Amino acid sequence: ARGTLTPAERVGLLGDEWWMVQSGRHDISVFFDLAGALATDPTAAVTTSITVALAYASDYLVPAAEGPKFEQWVRRRFEPVLNQLLSANSNEELDQERTAALLDLVGIRGASSDVQRRARELAATYMKDPSSLPATVAPAVLQVAAYGGDTTLYGQYRARLEQLASQPEEYYRFFTALLYFDEPALITRTLEFAVSPKVRTQDTATLLAGALARPWSRDQAWAFIKQHWPELTKQLGTFQGIPRIVQATSNFCTTEAAAD
Repeated sequence: ARGTLTPAERVGLLGDEWWMVQSGRHDISVFFDLAGALATDPTAAVTTSITVALAYASDYLVPAAEGPKFEQWVRRRFEPVLNQLLSANSNEELDQERTAALLDLVGIRGASSDVQRRARELAATYMKDPSSLPATVAPAVLQVAAYGGDTTLYGQYRARLEQLASQPEEYYRFFTALLYFDEPALITRTLEFAVSPKVRTQDTATLLAGALARPWSRDQAWAFIKQHWPELTKQLGTFQGIPRIVQATSNFCTTEAAAD
């Protein structure tokens, strides 16, 4: 694959193999072997295909007991590539796309403390100087920095939201990044923020559905939504925000959650 297939063929191979896994025809280890072999592939679409599939595996397929081994495998295979991209600081958009995808994979699914620390350093600089990061990379940096982030960083993100109310693109980068704080107390603050007057009605469902979509906040978000269901249906309306929340329950992956 590395030596003879074109970039389009490598993307096709990854897609085909992932479907073989999803259909139960191949063991997932086959896809992991292929993904690991193409870790250094310079094609952005190849990197994206790998990271999307591995993020899905992390969120839904890897048993809790195997989590540390999976994280270690991700770090071993992909962190060196990410470090090279960060050091190069390329102006090429495709390199920036690879950087953003690998930041999420290694920093969150690989739980790399080094990548999280570096992301927080970059986020701190970005909050002072938004031109310090390319637009393609900035959202991933803010999200990885938030993952495992503390109350101080959370407060800084919230403060930035108030400052950026008139700058929608920049505002939503921090708004979405709130969903990546994984401490229970900070998840609660985000859920309460979602239904507060500080958040526009059309954005309430964005936060609530987003919290349902992430493994670290899913249970808290579901309990919160059930508790606040009467006011949510009144506030959002059955043809606006409510459908987004209902659709987000597709992220549940147990029969017990489905029944509930």
